[in-house]
Amino acid sequence: MCKRTMVGLVGVLVLAVSLMAMEPGVVKKLTAYGYAAEKDGVTLIADVDATHLRGGEAYIPLRVWLGKDTKGVVDISRASFTLTDPKGATHPVASVEEIRKDYGSNLISADYQYDHRLVQSGGYASDHFNSYNFVSAPVFFANPAGGPNTLHEKGEIQARTFTTAFLYFANPAGRDPGTYTLTFTDPKSAVTVSVAFTVPWIK
Repeated sequence: MCKRTMVGLVGVLVLAVSLMAMEPGVVKKLTAYGYAAEKDGVTLIADVDATHLRGGEAYIPLRVWLGKDTKGVVDISRASFTLTDPKGATHPVASVEEIRKDYGSNLISADYQYDHRLVQSGGYASDHFNSYNFVSAPVFFANPAGGPNTLHEKGEIQARTFTTAFLYFANPAGRDPGTYTLTFTDPKSAVTVSVAFTVPWIK
């Protein structure tokens, strides 16, 4: 391999590493649907690919990833997440009962099928954590037509690990083109990180 080619490859590698670096507190758009922010060594990614299909529904799905680069343990539960809509209303993660009653098993199943394809084929979030170890994901919502069909309400991440979760939030704002903010909070470790994003709704 010639020297010029080697220098070029090194330059590409340095550029790739710099693109992956995140300035704490700054939201970075990773893909057309994926947004990330980092604070106190914890990275939060919100993916709205499944979300943008459901603007007309009472609830919207959201795929999230969490990764930790520093020592210590961060606990994850349903209460860890809130979504602030463009009108300023803050919503907790919906309950299983709410989703089953007011959203429906058919939509839940369709969401999981769509989301599974995204996770399997678009590994950008896993690539973002390519030097981390994956840990078992909490499951806040079961899939009535298949896996995951067992709820696992608790999770955690430690240094150099990441995990993912599928969430539902109430959607009174409808297809609002404004800015949404997903916030993760763990009172035990005093970690709070927020990522702001917009949703390219399908009309």
